[in-house]
Amino acid sequence: ALEALLRKQGDAEDPRSGLYNALHASPLRISNLQRRGGELRVRLEGYLELGDPCDGDRALAQLTETALQFPDVQAVFFYLGDTPLREALARR
Repeated sequence: ALEALLRKQGDAEDPRSGLYNALHASPLRISNLQRRGGELRVRLEGYLELGDPCDGDRALAQLTETALQFPDVQAVFFYLGDTPLREALARR
């Protein structure tokens, strides 16, 4: 599900659903995924290309909610390289 979300490059808004994808211009891919019990750690490679000041929060929410849709995942942590994604977004 995360890989499908990251592959959605192109238009910011899906013409069929009207949903906005804050990650549409960010060439990211999953480099590592670790799972321990209900905790998931996802390392991403690439960079964030965000257009709107709120896109960082939107991107993190889209990633997080995509992972948390599965009942066996209770917590998820994203990293851009070795940096927690929340920290990387705060630097922008």
